[in-house]
Amino acid sequence: MVNLNQEDVLEFSTLLEHAADLYKVHAYSASFGEGLIEHVIVTLVGSTKATNSLLGCRLLLKFLDRQDNAQYLLVPTLFYEFSQIRLKIGEYDPNDKSFIRQHREKLNLNLLQAVKLHGTNIVNLKTVYSIVCCMVLEVPCGLTAAAAACTAMAVQDLALHEQGIPAPCRYWMHALVVSVMSLICWVHKAPVLYTYVNHIVSRRAKEAPHLNPPMMYFYKIGRHHVTWNKPTLFFEDWELRYALWKHFQGGQAQKPSKDKIGTKKPTLHIGH
Repeated sequence: MVNLNQEDVLEFSTLLEHAADLYKVHAYSASFGEGLIEHVIVTLVGSTKATNSLLGCRLLLKFLDRQDNAQYLLVPTLFYEFSQIRLKIGEYDPNDKSFIRQHREKLNLNLLQAVKLHGTNIVNLKTVYSIVCCMVLEVPCGLTAAAAACTAMAVQDLALHEQGIPAPCRYWMHALVVSVMSLICWVHKAPVLYTYVNHIVSRRAKEAPHLNPPMMYFYKIGRHHVTWNKPTLFFEDWELRYALWKHFQGGQAQKPSKDKIGTKKPTLHIGH
């Protein structure tokens, strides 16, 4: 696959995706041969070639998406507390959590690599978004909430500080970030985190609506809109850590969150 030209990759990808559609995934740890997921994540998702990376992301999404949620996660949106959404939340399984823990560092590293290298392609970026959201929905626990938040914060850091990214693509990344944060809130019914996310969304609506969903190819920026990196319009690591810790520290997590991050204040680093 690595040595194929891009036309061959496109042709071969159709066959691979069809095979992935036919494959029935049950428990993650029991459904994949040794090295398969790691190969998809490292060799394809993290590829320097946009087509290979997109193929890897699509395969990974098909493998993770047991609840058929991907069809409702095509573009970043805001998930409000009382939204009636057709998304399905998976049943918590400690074996699935162990699977995510095993691969979380490579997932974070290579998804971020995909955004860094190919985030100016809206199709690639949307597919990364779908993967992160599916992980939160399929394995509803503190580990995946923290892992998704960590990935989102890394994307925000890229959008704020990486050189050479066109302004509209930066706005896409910020839309991805706030959408992931709101989905974590919706899945886990986390009131403190919801309050924080809603404050960010409200400030943006008034001062910089281009930072909220939806993604657009062309943005109409008003004269009164903020286009510089005003700190109050973006997520702060310590605020986010506190909100997650507050919810998962013990006894406060509601269904479907059946496990906890821990009793100590956690870090958002994906290795925890």
